[in-house]
Amino acid sequence: MSRLCDVPDSQSFVRSMRHAEPFSSSAAFDGWDLAYTQLSSGQFRCDSQEVRFGGVQIYTEASNATMHQTGAAWENAYTFIVPCEMREAGRVNGVAWHTAIVAFRGEHEFNARVPPMNLLAVSISQTLVESCWGEAEASGIARRLRLGLHLAGTVDQVEHAARDLVDVMNTCVAQPDMLNSADARVATTHALLDVLMPFVADEHASQMMVCGPHNRTRLVRQAREFALASIDASLRIVDLCRALGVSRRALQYCFEQELGVSPVTYLRLLRLNGARRDLLYPDASLQVKDVAARWGFWHWSRFSAEYRHMYGELPSQTLQASRQG
Repeated sequence: MSRLCDVPDSQSFVRSMRHAEPFSSSAAFDGWDLAYTQLSSGQFRCDSQEVRFGGVQIYTEASNATMHQTGAAWENAYTFIVPCEMREAGRVNGVAWHTAIVAFRGEHEFNARVPPMNLLAVSISQTLVESCWGEAEASGIARRLRLGLHLAGTVDQVEHAARDLVDVMNTCVAQPDMLNSADARVATTHALLDVLMPFVADEHASQMMVCGPHNRTRLVRQAREFALASIDASLRIVDLCRALGVSRRALQYCFEQELGVSPVTYLRLLRLNGARRDLLYPDASLQVKDVAARWGFWHWSRFSAEYRHMYGELPSQTLQASRQG
């Protein structure tokens, strides 16, 4: 099977498949070199979904049999295997595996005993990771994964990550046309990286940065000032990290210690505030979808849910009341 580098945006696709035997399942995912052997008795069944765009691949796999899986992902990629539901513990490269996220470089081979389970896998090109996170952050991830597989995450962390990633996947499947938008592809990539990168971040380097010249209070104040000065630009965490010269882990630590919320939550609240301002003072042709897109909410139903949770009403209700008033 040929390996892939970055797939051009024109080759973006979403597809779902059902497999009745292991061979078709092992050959289902573009760029992966896989071999499956069924270990438990019974008729094999596996349902899969795949999303592909640019240097990003997301797929889900739900199987009913214990399998021996071996192979590798596509080269020049970081790959993450996230257990969404696992009936019993498995093993990967000789290590017990039950709840942890498995991360590895695409060219590193893996050998796993996988029980009946639902899993989600994400592969993102190293070039894309470096362009999104910067060379310093990406080099820390490369160091963490240079020796092979890396297992990380508590039960709660992995469950939360799985929910967020499944939500991203479901949005792509439900709204495949959004992959035609460069802004939506960028937002989707950043959403994936925001969930996954903390599991392979260089914690030691982050703590050293926090203990250096940027103390917590000063760093949070600088982050807030920068965000407020650029609030209409739909800032992402990587923008703050680059502007302040700190790692994502350092920024996360400071916000949680000082404000009790993550920087991701803080930026989301700033964007919600901006969206509400637009809805309270609308022009004649304004629509809710326009506001959601302007403030970087590419998932419209999630935007409505978050807005309602924050303000006690739907954005459409705010807009309607503003026009009637």
